Amino acid sequence: MYFSMNFFGIASDYSLNLSVMNRFMFGYVIASLSSLLWPNLLSNSWALITLLLAAACVRLAPLLSGCLFSLAWISIFFNQLMTIPTPTSAHEIGVRAEIISLVNQNSDWISMDIRLLDAKYLQHPSQNMRVSWQRPPEVNVGEQWWFALKPKSITSVMNQGGFNGQRYFLNRHIVAKGRVISAKKHQPASGLRQQVLAYAQTVVSPLAQGDLMMALQFGDKSLVNDERWQALRNTGTGHLVSISGLHLTVVAFWSFTLCFALLKSAKPSQGLRNWYIATVLMLCCTAGYAALSGFALPTVRALIMLVCIVVLMIAKRHSQPFERLLWALFLVLLFDPASVLGAGFWLSFAAITIIFSSGYLLPTQTTDSPISAANRGQGKVSGISRLGKIGQAAKNLWAIQWRLTLMMTALQGVLFAGIAPYSLLSNFVLVPYFSLIIIPACFLLLLLTLLAYTLMSLAGVSAIQSLVNGFARLVDLSLSPVAAYYDLVSGFPQVWWSLSQQISAALIFTLIGIIIFVVARAWQWRLTALALQLPLMLASVNNVIAIPKVHWQVHMVDVGQGLSIVVQVDKRAIVYDTGAAFGTFSYAKRALLPFLSARGITKVDYLIISHDDNDHAGGLAELTQAFPHLQLISDSHSQHDSSVLDCRPGKIQWQQLSIEFLLPQQMKSGNNGSCVVLISDAQQSILLTGDIEASSEKRFVALYPELTADVMVVPHHGSLTSSSTEFVQSVSPKLALVPAGYQNRYKLPKFDVIQRYIDTEAEVLVAGIEGQVSVNFNHSGIDVKTYRSDFAPFWYNNLLGFGEMDNSE
Repeated sequence: MYFSMNFFGIASDYSLNLSVMNRFMFGYVIASLSSLLWPNLLSNSWALITLLLAAACVRLAPLLSGCLFSLAWISIFFNQLMTIPTPTSAHEIGVRAEIISLVNQNSDWISMDIRLLDAKYLQHPSQNMRVSWQRPPEVNVGEQWWFALKPKSITSVMNQGGFNGQRYFLNRHIVAKGRVISAKKHQPASGLRQQVLAYAQTVVSPLAQGDLMMALQFGDKSLVNDERWQALRNTGTGHLVSISGLHLTVVAFWSFTLCFALLKSAKPSQGLRNWYIATVLMLCCTAGYAALSGFALPTVRALIMLVCIVVLMIAKRHSQPFERLLWALFLVLLFDPASVLGAGFWLSFAAITIIFSSGYLLPTQTTDSPISAANRGQGKVSGISRLGKIGQAAKNLWAIQWRLTLMMTALQGVLFAGIAPYSLLSNFVLVPYFSLIIIPACFLLLLLTLLAYTLMSLAGVSAIQSLVNGFARLVDLSLSPVAAYYDLVSGFPQVWWSLSQQISAALIFTLIGIIIFVVARAWQWRLTALALQLPLMLASVNNVIAIPKVHWQVHMVDVGQGLSIVVQVDKRAIVYDTGAAFGTFSYAKRALLPFLSARGITKVDYLIISHDDNDHAGGLAELTQAFPHLQLISDSHSQHDSSVLDCRPGKIQWQQLSIEFLLPQQMKSGNNGSCVVLISDAQQSILLTGDIEASSEKRFVALYPELTADVMVVPHHGSLTSSSTEFVQSVSPKLALVPAGYQNRYKLPKFDVIQRYIDTEAEVLVAGIEGQVSVNFNHSGIDVKTYRSDFAPFWYNNLLGFGEMDNSE
């Protein structure tokens, strides 16, 4: 490739070695993908130095240069992204922002995503916030407002197997959360998309499948309710209603096919004119579809990928498919390095890679590229030959489809620590149905809606309104079988199989092995592929044949401002408290149950509820539903259910551990009625204290003056009402675990309380800071690991301090 450049009137010719560019891009892509494992990012000053080093070695070592450029650019990108206005003395910030998405709403509150628009901040990367607004006026997507906000960090609860909120927010450029204090509308929604969207809602909202139609036309999922989302999750088809690479590719294929066919029939050409015109029109249709869907980040990434591949097809007809994929990866990651944090990115590019890989395995035959076909013009094909081509195309489609479905199911297990067992069948049936019927129909409905809105706005003509309504009903009818299928699958048993982290990690090697086995022909490579199946085989055998372990573990699960402790021996557990629940949200569902699955725990023998406060007992229903045979121990529930045990002093044996109930001696309500439990083996012990306060602590010391514990859960989240000096010195723990949420509104734990434990030479770990804390008890002593420092010590899991405030929810 040759480039002619002219600087200040001085002409110069530069020859760019393509292999150098490819190696540079390969280095950038590999380093960017590896950023998921980086412990930290560079500061801006070090990033600039690294950028200079990358420029210096681009000729001599392009692969290294690409890696250095990735390190520098990603650091600069996220340093800029995570810079927001500094809160005032009242802990507020003022911003001008555009409403880009209504996340959820009820009668009193609305949650929405806003894009910051203040001119003093660079618009790339775009900065978003997720804010809540109590009793708001009527708001619409696309409106601009002046907001006064109380900001809050996006730092989230962190546990094995749990939803990673920080990674989710950063992938979507959400740099802070906040609560609206006051607001003033600056500008109404004036964009074409918002106006057409409002018009379309009047057409499709009365229809049974209107929620899916809005999602497929505009990327607007505000009408999709929780039941529908659950059905999409159960069938593994949520990607079908999120505009992404599949939808843009389908629109591109059908728009090109129809345009090229019309041009060829209207004005046949032996040259490339019709092909180029159809390609330009195809790109216009695809870009227009992306624009009407709001240019959401996943859509923009898919559009960049598609445009890149098409341009390379035109500019370099003989480039290899993987070279086009490399260009697409490079441009997407250059435009938005945050892409790598999202599961959609991995699923999209993995699908393309699988399709490209499958292409090398299809039966070799003489085929023509679109350009060659256009050059050749029209020719007559016999009926037998046509049937043979159709049959071969069907076989090729089947070959790609089963490979794609199998490998994407394995990737789903890696990314989401679980598999929807019916997703294989669901995707096998629904992906072709959506590609051939639903997506083209929704796109055609979008075009008709746009035309009807334009005629009505410019000329006041509503002649085709009946056509739009009729076609919308037809699309709704075509989606009815999909809705019926969702209802059918939702009634099936075992709609979601959770996987332990051991199985999920083994699936990575399995996935690589399947790809090598399918693509490679040499027996050495196929033997390597078979060897890569060993981790999954061993993990599966370990699940069936449990090997007894001599140690036991205690985990403080990070459930925000609440408490949940898991005592684990092999695949069995005792759970002490469940965390809080708020409406349909539950920390048991969000954090505790996924944690149990990730740890491979298949049986909960006992559930101990210390007392009935919501932050301790909120997830009781979810846990008993997930483990219906567990034995519940709770004072309040034992009063009206004879199968429930109370917390009176006593002792039980469990898995060679002693479970001793110490307090209360009589049933009490409130914090001082908390069930206090000592769990011990012959050498070490942990004391679980619930929310007991100073009066109960005093009674505890009087009843058990000689009792000590190696580990203690700090009472009442580190409140000043608890952890009296006498109690702390009496128990004298080596490790104090504080179940307090990050930036909780109670400002817990209190400094004076922490100092009392430090004075006894105890190590203090706070759940909101460390994330999940796991304590391993064995013959050699106590081994402590935390989520942020040991299990996942990556930069995006660090405490993110921007937008912090002293008193926040």
